[in-house]
Amino acid sequence: MSKQWQKRTLDLFPTHGLVIGYWLDVSNSKDLHKMILDKKLPIPRSMTCVVIDAKYIIDVIQIETAVTQALLHISSHTMVTRELATEVLYCLSPTRSLNQALRFFSVNSSTKRGLVVVIYPRSEPDVLSALDRCQSDLEHIVCGRIAHEDLFNLKEGIVDAAELYGISSEELTIINQSYCPHDELVDAILTRMSARELSRV
Repeated sequence: MSKQWQKRTLDLFPTHGLVIGYWLDVSNSKDLHKMILDKKLPIPRSMTCVVIDAKYIIDVIQIETAVTQALLHISSHTMVTRELATEVLYCLSPTRSLNQALRFFSVNSSTKRGLVVVIYPRSEPDVLSALDRCQSDLEHIVCGRIAHEDLFNLKEGIVDAAELYGISSEELTIINQSYCPHDELVDAILTRMSARELSRV
């Protein structure tokens, strides 16, 4: 596996794994969007690729949580969308509006920072070699600078994420004065992602 990709495990779904690559200065986001719509990404049938606009992502745990929620929806037959990739985008959203989720989290012509997430079955034969080929193909498709930054702390998205997830300036002030501001902000975002399941909006 390329060292630029981070490998994550899912506690509730040990049968699945995911790898995440982070790109800066993406210059072909419009082409990527078209490839996604046309289902032309070079992904094996057993895997799922989600290309996310990183504008509202401040920590990789948002992605882990969204993937876990999406897999829970599939296992409980409560999917809102028709496929895993769009279900992950939906689960990132603080509201139950699919249109809003796609508008804010799917890659689009204005995307400059992107996260490429590949979800794969860990038990499939030769999955690691297939995953390596998949990552290599994706690295050649995304035009930009693949980052080495720690995906646990994507500071560029803090202001935008706070606004999207409805975190008020007063709450943000309290968070910034806490012992671990980043962790507190992540908790506030995850709470809103989870509360979506109880919301009618």
